[in-house]
Amino acid sequence: MHGNVYNEMKSVNDSIVAAIKDGDYTRAIEIDTCRKKILVDLCEQYPNNVSDDIFDLIEECAGLNAAMISEVQGNMGSFTAQRSKEIKLLRAYTRGKH
Repeated sequence: MHGNVYNEMKSVNDSIVAAIKDGDYTRAIEIDTCRKKILVDLCEQYPNNVSDDIFDLIEECAGLNAAMISEVQGNMGSFTAQRSKEIKLLRAYTRGKH
């Protein structure tokens, strides 16, 4: 059971990573919500059979996902700042034409 659960959780996280890379954040949230439900169900049904390697994987995946989210947020901040500058320049240009 442990190997199968580990592989499934790894696969689910790979799907989250792919969704984030594709910019499909709604899909990433949907997959993560399902992952959380699976983990809760697993822990409730088999409280003594969940191995430490599963929780190690979860921590590893959470760290990877958090790093990716931080990168996306940074990119969005840069994008927003650039667009703000472009809008200001466009407004200044437009005012100068009147």
